Amino acid sequence: MNKFWGVLRALPGLLLAAAPAVAQTEPETASAPVPKTVEYYSAAHRRLPSAEGASYRLETTRRDSLVGTVRKYDAAGKLQSITAYGHLRLKIRHGASTTWYPSGQLHTKEDYLAGQRHGELLVYYPDATLRRRDRYVRATRTAGECFGPDGQPVPYFDYLQPPVYSEGAGDMQAVAHAAVHKGVFPEVVAQMGMDARILVRFTVNEQGRVEQVHAMPWKPQHTYPRHVLDGFQRLQQEAEWNVAHLKAFRPALLDGEPVAYELTVPINFRVWDN
Repeated sequence: MNKFWGVLRALPGLLLAAAPAVAQTEPETASAPVPKTVEYYSAAHRRLPSAEGASYRLETTRRDSLVGTVRKYDAAGKLQSITAYGHLRLKIRHGASTTWYPSGQLHTKEDYLAGQRHGELLVYYPDATLRRRDRYVRATRTAGECFGPDGQPVPYFDYLQPPVYSEGAGDMQAVAHAAVHKGVFPEVVAQMGMDARILVRFTVNEQGRVEQVHAMPWKPQHTYPRHVLDGFQRLQQEAEWNVAHLKAFRPALLDGEPVAYELTVPINFRVWDN
C-alpha cells in the first residue's frame, strides 16, 4: 500500500508540518537523489518546450509513483511556492502548501489532509502582518479572523469565492444551460439518435474570460462502431466550441484579489432537445 493511503487510515489525526517564515535557500540533504522533472510555462499558463520565454517553471520531486512535492519558481529563479501532494496526477494536496512574496516574505500557509483543508490557513501582508487566520477540521471551517494592514480586526470574508456567470443565477447550472443552448446539434449525430454527456474543463482567467477549453477524454467500457465514436468526437468538438463562446464571468476572488479558476461543466446533448 502506498504510504499516503496508509497514513490516511492509520493516522487520521495527522499533524501537518509548519513552513519556514522566509524563503531563502533550501537546506541541502544527504539523502540519495530523488527523481525530478522540470516544466516551463508561459504567463498564460501554457506549457513550453524549453525555458525560452517562460514566465515560471515547476519542479516536481517524486517520493514514489503517487506522492511528491511541486516547487514553483519565477523567471528569475525565485521560489514562489511549495505544494505537497498525496497524489500528483490527481492534484490531491496532502501536507503544507506555502507561498512567498517576491521579497521572500511568507505570503500564505495552508494545511491539507487528503485533499481537504485540515489545520490552519494563514495569510500575511507583505510586511509580515497577519491578514487572515482560518481553522479547518476536514474541510469545515471552525474559526476565522481577518485583519487590516494595521493588524486590527476587520469584517470576515471568504478566502476563496468562485467565479460567477453573467447570466441566470450565475452558478454552474446557468453555465451548463448557456453552453448547451449556444451551439448547434450536429445533424449527422442527430440522425443517429445519439445522446451524450460531455464533460468540459476550462479556466476563467483573472479578467473573467474563458480560456484553455478541453473536453475530457472518453474511456468507453465497451467496443462501439466507428461511426458512434466519430459522432461522440463531433459532440466533444461542439461542446468545446459552446464553452469557448460563453459570456464573461465575474472572476474568482482569492483573499479579495482576482485569480484564474478552473471549472468543469457537464453538457448534456439530447436529440429530443433539438
